[in-house]
Amino acid sequence: SLSLSLSLSLSLSLPSLPTPPKKPSERKMGQAMGQDCALLEEVSAWVAAKTKLPFWAKLTPNITSVADAGRAALRGGARGLAAINTINSISGVDLETLRPQPCVEGATTPGGYSGPAVKPIALAKVAALAGMIKSEKGGKFDLSGIGGVETGADAAEFLLLGADNVQVCVIVFFSS
Repeated sequence: SLSLSLSLSLSLSLPSLPTPPKKPSERKMGQAMGQDCALLEEVSAWVAAKTKLPFWAKLTPNITSVADAGRAALRGGARGLAAINTINSISGVDLETLRPQPCVEGATTPGGYSGPAVKPIALAKVAALAGMIKSEKGGKFDLSGIGGVETGADAAEFLLLGADNVQVCVIVFFSS
């Protein structure tokens, strides 16, 4: 028999929103939200107050202490954590226009880098979060490992470092 479970993934770290923001409502959005633990906790609490579904806070690696961000999301009501989102990056420079890439709506904005090269960073962040969840939270919260997973061996590494499950994305785009 098939069992169905519904949950939400709350991305608190989208790196490609305009900087500076184009509208006041974009202030402290995306990556900036994921780097501000007080705001991360506040937004997690808003979501927890509005839904009965469990949700996982997807955290940015672009922060000094991912464990601090994880603590804030859990205090706000997240049922678990997902790490990592993409790494803030400039993918190159257009040598004809001399503009850094990516270029969105005519403006250069940092984008999110993902794929196999981020795996070592993702593993370190997952290990830090798993340690925090185990030592401070009694292991009562879930942790989803994300970042550079291409093979079963990659997934096993995340699981061995404390992730409860593993997500894949980029490899799906490049596999046929």
